Amino acid sequence: MSVYKSKQGNGKLRVQTKAYDLASHTHHICSNERVFLKRNRWCSTAKIVGVVDEIAINIDIANSMRIENPKRKDYQNLAIVKSIELEALMEIAYRDNNRDKKSLDDDKFNHWIGLVLELRGLLIAWRDSPQR
Repeated sequence: MSVYKSKQGNGKLRVQTKAYDLASHTHHICSNERVFLKRNRWCSTAKIVGVVDEIAINIDIANSMRIENPKRKDYQNLAIVKSIELEALMEIAYRDNNRDKKSLDDDKFNHWIGLVLELRGLLIAWRDSPQR
């Protein structure tokens, strides 16, 4: 379920929307030959795309559960853990693919990492909110 930016709040729909935005951005970057070298793309970007998709899926699963369901918090926590995994995989891929300094420039990479950190902050706030 997508929500227009003007209609977004600070709650769970904002977390979902940010997760979808991050997944879309990640898919775009990881499929770009000018960003990730073709010889390395299959081993590094496939894992990144898989994890970013898992984050969005875990958010959707948590969001589909009633607040009282104890598994809801488990899925929220799993999404947070996966965001940490994603950040590590991104850093490894960046270091491996950017040795020649022609691939992903620092500003674009920092923006990408910033999207992950922003999503993680929203996830933590959502999990810790009284109406989680």
